[in-house]
Amino acid sequence: MPAVFISSTSEDLKPYRAAARDAALRAGFRPDMMEYFGVGGTRPPLGECLAKVSASDVVVVLVAHRYGWKPSEPPGDGSKSVTWLECEHAVSPVRLEDALQHPRLVITGDPGAGKTTFLRHIAFKMCDAPTARLPILIRIAELADHIRACRDQHKGPTVAAAPGWLPHWLAARSTEFGWGLDAHFFERKLKDGEAAVLLDGLDEAPNRTEREAMARLLENATPTTNAASW
Repeated sequence: MPAVFISSTSEDLKPYRAAARDAALRAGFRPDMMEYFGVGGTRPPLGECLAKVSASDVVVVLVAHRYGWKPSEPPGDGSKSVTWLECEHAVSPVRLEDALQHPRLVITGDPGAGKTTFLRHIAFKMCDAPTARLPILIRIAELADHIRACRDQHKGPTVAAAPGWLPHWLAARSTEFGWGLDAHFFERKLKDGEAAVLLDGLDEAPNRTEREAMARLLENATPTTNAASW
């Protein structure tokens, strides 16, 4: 079960921490928070807090008006709150190889920051590794165009959010570029966990309706391709 570390000041945010804990449990996460440290009401050592952050898959930060405890033990120097230090620790640089070990990975950034270039770099690196999963780079705008065109011609799956559109689009790309691979090949790779799906540009779908349709399609595809990396 993936772990989520909940970071915030405590005394002023107890009901919000409880709400975050309950939301994490409903989403299938194991919450880790200072209430579980078992230190008898005393402040836990900073090192223990940072170790909990390192061991978590997700860090949720709740921020209000109270600044909170400012530890002086390294890496603290008495000027930053423990929540601040936990956030800094959570965003510490990691090696690409380590990041790709996670079955679900999200890359964020401002427009023009280089997310597409970075995804292509990941795909090329995975092609160089003989034991890596098959990288499948999907531009959301191109997938949306394919679905729209096929539905206009009454081709392909009958529902716009059907997960079958992924292998259908990939087979069409294979025909276009002469890869010699059919929809069944891509279906098997996705279902057997032999693929890594790299999604680019969800916000580039032409309108809100298609963005929402793409989001539903991907939500529907995840359970049927749960062994694949996304």
